[in-house]
Amino acid sequence: MKSEAAEHVAEGDPVATIFVVDGDPNAREAVARIVHTMNFRCRTYASGTELLDELDDECPGCLVLDMQLPGISGMEVFKQLIARDLLLPVIFLTQLGGISMAVHILRQGAFHYLLKPPRADELWDTLNEAVAFDQNRRQRLRRRREIRAKISTLTSAEQAILAPVACGRSAREIAHRLHLTVRAVELRRSKLMRKLDVTTPWELYCAAVEAGGHGELPCDGYD
Repeated sequence: MKSEAAEHVAEGDPVATIFVVDGDPNAREAVARIVHTMNFRCRTYASGTELLDELDDECPGCLVLDMQLPGISGMEVFKQLIARDLLLPVIFLTQLGGISMAVHILRQGAFHYLLKPPRADELWDTLNEAVAFDQNRRQRLRRRREIRAKISTLTSAEQAILAPVACGRSAREIAHRLHLTVRAVELRRSKLMRKLDVTTPWELYCAAVEAGGHGELPCDGYD
C-alpha cells in the first residue's frame, strides 16, 4: 500500500528517503519493514557517526533517530545536524524514561518523538506527516529561489517601487514620494509585475515576503 505522502510527490521529485539510526538491529529492521511498505526508500545506520558521515540535505525525507545510541547520543547527533544546517524532520525514538528530554528536544526543533517500540500505525502516520512537511519545506525553498531570481532581473528603478506597489500604494502616492511622474510609475509598475509574473499588488506582496523570508514589508512612509 502506497503512503499518502508518496502519492503526493510532484512529478520529477526524488522519492523520499527515511534515514533510520538505531543501535539495535532488530529495531532498525522493524522500522525499515514499515518504510518499505510505504514505497519510500530506507537507509539504516547503527550509529550517529555513520549517519553524519553520509547525510546531506539534498535527499528529501526524514530521519528516525534513537535517543540512546552507542557512541554519540541521539541528542548530540541532532545538535550536529542543526549546526550543519541539515533540516530533515527528525523523529526521535525514546524509552519511557526519556520523555522529558524528548519534549525538550521538540522545543529545539525536532519534528516528533515516539516511544519504543513504536506502534506500526503510529509510526506510519508520523512518517507520512514528516515527509509531507519536508516536501512542503522544499517546495517553499524552490519557490523562494525562483522569486529571488526574478527579482534580480529588476532594474534599480523597478526595485525602488517594489515595496510600495506591493503594499497597495497608488501610482500618485509613489510618484509624489519618489519625485516621479505618475506615468513613469505606471510604466515601471507594469514592467515589474510582468517580470515577477504577478497580476495584483497582493500577489506581489506575497511574492516579495516569500522571497525575503520574513513576515512583512516596510509599508510606512506613504501615508
